[in-house]
Amino acid sequence: MIRDIHRDMWKPQRAKNFDSAIRHFIQSEFPRLGGPKVIDLFCCQIRKFIDQFYPKGEYVSFGQLPWCGVAKEDLPGRAKTIAQTKLRAVILSLVEDEDYVKLESGVPFREVTKDRIARIMIQADKNGVELAATELALMFSYSCTGINQFIAQYEKEHNCILPRRGTIHDMGASVTHKVEICRKKLLEGKETSDIARECSHDPLSVDKYLLELHRVNFCRKKGMSKEEISFSIQRSVRLVEEYLKLIKEIEHQRTK
Repeated sequence: MIRDIHRDMWKPQRAKNFDSAIRHFIQSEFPRLGGPKVIDLFCCQIRKFIDQFYPKGEYVSFGQLPWCGVAKEDLPGRAKTIAQTKLRAVILSLVEDEDYVKLESGVPFREVTKDRIARIMIQADKNGVELAATELALMFSYSCTGINQFIAQYEKEHNCILPRRGTIHDMGASVTHKVEICRKKLLEGKETSDIARECSHDPLSVDKYLLELHRVNFCRKKGMSKEEISFSIQRSVRLVEEYLKLIKEIEHQRTK
């Protein structure tokens, strides 16, 4: 059998790479994990994670920001930590040419910042990632309160609900979106599909919020206090208060 001198010379050098280091680590620290094929599959998956979470520089343009956030489809659960939550890498356009155009034309910096925040939230959602106000605060060097003010102003001006983890995953202090969804249905008469599209929600969530509103109204007619309603429907007192305000608004509109 004739030996391939070049192959014998260069193959060991080619093997001096990250994958080989991982294989050695697995074989040394986890010898019972499996045979060579299992280890190869394991190394391949690790390589995919690296490519996903640490994209190569040539794929990231100036003004773009690689970010890691919670996957849209992974819903929160009781006592569920981030370590137990599916994460996804995304590249966000922190600064785009249109931002410079707006600034050059005299648009106030705060207005441009507000639009940039909205753009990043929508962009992340389209790529399957839901951002929290704390993440946006880090990106833009604003307090969470400042970020929430920007978001509230944008939503009011554009009559929409920006997608974020609090609204999409129904967690934290983001309760106003539920009431807004009910308002669009009951006061503006919009179709469920249109509301779902405008608010970045699925139609089932829209129907669920409407059902919550009707439950609150039913309990109110029974003479229950907001605390009793909160206990009965297992929702926060703050959310119940928001629903009660909307019910009064609806009743006022109907008596005109």
